Amino acid sequence: MKRVNHSEAYSREGVHTNLAESYFSRLRRMIGGQHLRVEGHYLDAYAAHAAWLEDHRFDSNGGLADRLIGGAMAAPVSRAWKGYWQRRAA
Repeated sequence: MKRVNHSEAYSREGVHTNLAESYFSRLRRMIGGQHLRVEGHYLDAYAAHAAWLEDHRFDSNGGLADRLIGGAMAAPVSRAWKGYWQRRAA
């Protein structure tokens, strides 16, 4: 792992923090704009979702919808998310 001391340089030998800063900026906007409130024990799932969106942002909407529906139909009921909307533990 390489580090950049920003008091000395913004980027050094191709090493920079633009991707990490972009990801965390999108995550903060997603939480504040779409979800409004996030429980602490679900934060890792929201972060994983934001990372997935970041990785697939150039894919077509139709392809993403097909992938989403196929994954939802094949997956069992989630123990972690069951009862989430009712604000109670599964």
